[in-house]
Amino acid sequence: MKTSLILLVVFFFMCVCIGIIKTYAQEDIESLKSEAFKSFKENDYIKAEKIYWELLEKGVDEAVIYSDLGFILSMQPDTLKQGIQFFIKAMKKDPFYTEAYANMATVCYKLGQYDNAINYLSKATKIDPDKDEYYFSLGWIYLIGVKDKSKAIVELKKAIDVNNENLDAHYVLGLAYADTANKAGLLEEITSLRLLDREDLASSLENLTRGVYQDKANDYMSFESRKRNRDKTDAAVLLKKSEEEIPEEPVSNYSYGKGKITSKSGEGYTSSGKLITGQRQIKVRIQGSS
Repeated sequence: MKTSLILLVVFFFMCVCIGIIKTYAQEDIESLKSEAFKSFKENDYIKAEKIYWELLEKGVDEAVIYSDLGFILSMQPDTLKQGIQFFIKAMKKDPFYTEAYANMATVCYKLGQYDNAINYLSKATKIDPDKDEYYFSLGWIYLIGVKDKSKAIVELKKAIDVNNENLDAHYVLGLAYADTANKAGLLEEITSLRLLDREDLASSLENLTRGVYQDKANDYMSFESRKRNRDKTDAAVLLKKSEEEIPEEPVSNYSYGKGKITSKSGEGYTSSGKLITGQRQIKVRIQGSS
């Protein structure tokens, strides 16, 4: 009887110790995640990558971590393929995690795979129709990549419908109107920008109506194309190596709907004339902005 009591006390003590250890371990993981998300949001990718690898070693299995790590890896040519694989893993882990689609779309865009980029972003908008940056990115790809101004205008209008304060959408829509000789539409965007207290952007568009800087729109819209041409050979090589890793239909067995959005890595923002969408990938220069 005495021996049984001792064994019972020892067993109880061990259970308490195990519970304490698990609690501390979970708290450590949550602390690491918070630190990683903060570093990623602040563009400290070296620190964020190190912590993300540590979290994976600890058995953490989350779409946001795969997506963020994939984004970091996709920034370098020698780890691009690994980054794509992490995006695919994020999609499989959580088919409703839209940032993985946005990140994959960015890679496709950079490699000149415009149809695939549009496909991924379209899926993202169906899962979460309230993200204006996804519509803006679609508009940008149609305008710069596909050269389809009518579809670009449609998507840019959607971005504004979701968020009327999306300055970049107003400005680029104004450029699209200028490029299609739609003076009424251009004047409307000039007015919208003035109402949003961005006289600098409004004045930049207004100059187009006066013919003062008629080449500005063409220069603006060719910015990304010129940048890509410098790395055309490398891009072609990367595309050949990675295209087998990009599924055409990564999410085919679920119905679209309002999914959970759990990203803690920061959303798109605009600062000093640079647009950052879907986690700082498709960067756009706005001429004339402060």
